[in-house]
Amino acid sequence: MRPADRLEAFSALVEDIHRGARDPAHWPAIAVAMQQFIGSDFTNLTFKGKDDHIAYGVCSGLGKTERLDYLHHWAHMDAMFRSVAQLPPMRATTIASWMGHRAMLDSDVYAGFYEPTEHRHGAFIHFLASHGQYAGIALFNARAPAPNRGQLHQMELIARHLRGALQTADLIEALRARQRSTERILGQWRVALLHCDAAGRITGSAGPLEQLLRRCPDVLTLHGGYLRARDPSVNRRLQHLLRDPRYGEAFGGPTMSLTASKRAVSLECIVLAVSEETQLATAGAGSRRTDERYVLLREAGTEPIIDTHYLRRCLRITPVQADIVGRLMIGESLCDIAAARGSTLETVRSYLKHINQQLGCHSQGQLIAFAWRAIGFIPSSRRLN
Repeated sequence: MRPADRLEAFSALVEDIHRGARDPAHWPAIAVAMQQFIGSDFTNLTFKGKDDHIAYGVCSGLGKTERLDYLHHWAHMDAMFRSVAQLPPMRATTIASWMGHRAMLDSDVYAGFYEPTEHRHGAFIHFLASHGQYAGIALFNARAPAPNRGQLHQMELIARHLRGALQTADLIEALRARQRSTERILGQWRVALLHCDAAGRITGSAGPLEQLLRRCPDVLTLHGGYLRARDPSVNRRLQHLLRDPRYGEAFGGPTMSLTASKRAVSLECIVLAVSEETQLATAGAGSRRTDERYVLLREAGTEPIIDTHYLRRCLRITPVQADIVGRLMIGESLCDIAAARGSTLETVRSYLKHINQQLGCHSQGQLIAFAWRAIGFIPSSRRLN
């Protein structure tokens, strides 16, 4: 194969790996592409747990019947396969170099499975694919000689891409799980959460936003990525509040009550100023402060349900700390929290100081942003028009 053709084949293989990293339906095609790229007679992909139980496996040169025969009758006694875990990870090794070709020929599994399927010369590589699960790539040659150094290098190259693709797929799935969890929590809390930049443009949302807006269509709407109030005077105050939450200090705080004229429904719009310290990539450049806004929407008069147990698990804080953080997250002031808990304002401030120290936050706004992110809210998760 010419170098240009080999590069093209490798690019296509990497693309297939990243596209179907966690989709078993893609694995047969990936195994065939690996076999063609490496130049072997057979290529296997296997996933197994710490107990050596094979969770999934596919071979480019075997049919479904032969694969099931191995899984059901030979896998539990395949000492060669189990010994792969003793090899250094991410390093391709031939069978002859670690257990001896004669030892493989004398095994019952070789006589019962490998020899009939013409798996005579092979090499393995394995790595940790995810928590508790290992992935392995094996190639076998039937009539060709044992795998050469070039094929071993190609196996290591593929393994690096495969490991990266699996880790990326796991990360994406974890982020999606956090998003689903956030949607569930906000639904239980009866709160819609929006994220906007310093210019007031809404860049992401979570929770029952559509339901709340449908209940009050003549009060509040989304237009061009901005939250708009129908009443011009109310909208001016809302836009000032979104651009600078401190503007609300002259009007009784950052909370606005919006009442529908034709329905006995009111919305509370709470604007929280949050900030993030972002470390700049350039050495010695320090950090950059990013001012952002979180906007909470909820029906006025409804008491949100704060799942303090969930907050405790996510933030690893005490029940009292979780109650205070949860109330801050839904827009309550320190005075409101003190009154609700029957505590003094100084007591709540003392708790807040210890919470900030424990979580590494430097302000109330940073704590709120940290807490929302900890339970899974990703500001750019959903773009709004």
